[in-house]
Amino acid sequence: MSNITKPCGSCGNDFTRAASRKQDFCSHTCRGVSLRNDLVGRRFGRLTITARSGSSHWAAQCDCGKTSLPRGQSLIKGESNSCGCLNLEAVSLRFKKHGLSDNPLHKVWRGIIRRCENPKAQFFDLYGGRGITVSNAWHDFDVFLADMGEPPAGHSLDRKDGNGPYSKDNCRWATSRQQQRNRRDNQYVTYDGETKLLVAWAEQFSIPVNRTRKRIVRGWPLEEAFGIVERSK
Repeated sequence: MSNITKPCGSCGNDFTRAASRKQDFCSHTCRGVSLRNDLVGRRFGRLTITARSGSSHWAAQCDCGKTSLPRGQSLIKGESNSCGCLNLEAVSLRFKKHGLSDNPLHKVWRGIIRRCENPKAQFFDLYGGRGITVSNAWHDFDVFLADMGEPPAGHSLDRKDGNGPYSKDNCRWATSRQQQRNRRDNQYVTYDGETKLLVAWAEQFSIPVNRTRKRIVRGWPLEEAFGIVERSK
């Protein structure tokens, strides 16, 4: 007999059972928190549940005053205890305790706000001057740190979309090679019937991309620009 996949009557997550079994919950834990004994009015850490929201989420009021929509399963497992303020407070306490306002990451944060919002800042014309903004949430350093975390060694802040804002969704820690590929002035070059980024061609032929770009601008044939054949005299 075939199996049936259906949503759990408590947490809303899909689970699979044999068609011959009558089972409404994915686990014994969820069975104890059924729709007949829902979560409304219960507290989970700083969260007080006020209503159900969809099949798997619950509306919650945090002690800090904000609202959130945690998953029922996360509440039951103890994974959701606040709207996120507990994490921010922990980060803030860590910075205050260790005096990390002088940390290079704090300087990175100050720098992006300065070049996006201060017309007198160096390079403002390349950022704020052409419409690059910083998300409202990132005007709080603790939020910036919580979103991005500490950078891995050899990485720096990079915007995935070079014309987009500094925000959680559009930023990452990237290597210099990744950033080179993401430059807004990168160009595509077609050679031997194949089109790729110039930086990709430079990597393939083991030649610095800036040298290759200059050669192409000067009108060199691609074979010579890529160093495949020697420059004609």
